[in-house]
Amino acid sequence: MTRRRLSTPVIVGAVAALMAVFDLGAVVFATNDEARFPLLARDILTRGDVWFPQLNGVVYQNKPLLLAWLIALVSWPIGQVTALTSLVPSILAAIALALVVYAAARDMFGADAGRYAGLVVATSQGFVIHARQAMPDMLLTLFVTVALWQGWRLTRGRPRAWLGFYGATGLAFWTKGPARRSSLRGRSSGSSVSRPGCRRPS
Repeated sequence: MTRRRLSTPVIVGAVAALMAVFDLGAVVFATNDEARFPLLARDILTRGDVWFPQLNGVVYQNKPLLLAWLIALVSWPIGQVTALTSLVPSILAAIALALVVYAAARDMFGADAGRYAGLVVATSQGFVIHARQAMPDMLLTLFVTVALWQGWRLTRGRPRAWLGFYGATGLAFWTKGPARRSSLRGRSSGSSVSRPGCRRPS
C-alpha cells in the first residue's frame, strides 16, 4: 500500500508532463491573446518596470500581471523572452493541476478515485490545449481548483485549510481579476449543502 501511495503521484505527474510537452516545438502563438503576456514580460525585462508594463507603448491595465511576471522570471536568466520560456508557467501549472486533482479526489473519494481523476485530467483535450498556451487559463484553473478543494476541507473540520483556500483565491484574483470570486461563492454553497439541516436558498 505504501508503495502505491508513493508511486501514484509520480505516475500522474509524469503523464501530465508528457502530455504538456509533447511536440512542444510545433506550438506557435497564433492570436493576439496568446502573444499578449509574452510581450508584457519582454517589456518588463527591457524597461525594468514591473508594475506598469506597456503593450504597444501603452500601459497595460486590462488584467492582472501574475502571468507576465512569471514569464519574465523564467526568462530572466537567459535575458530574453522566448516561445519556450513563455510556456513554462502554463506547463508547470498544468502538472500541478493534475496532482491537485489527484490529491483532492483521493481526499474525497479514496485512492483509486484519486488515481483515475488525475489521469483523466492529464489526458483530456482541454488540459493539453491550455498547458501549451501562454495565457492565464491554466494558472486560473489550478488556483480555483485548489481553492475549491481547500474549501471542501474546511467543511470537514480542517481549520488550517483556510490558508490554502484564501491563498489560492487571492492568486486566482491576481491571475485574471475580481471575477474569480466565483470560487468563494462555490465554497459557500458547498458549506450549506454539506451541513445537516442547512438548505440552499431558493
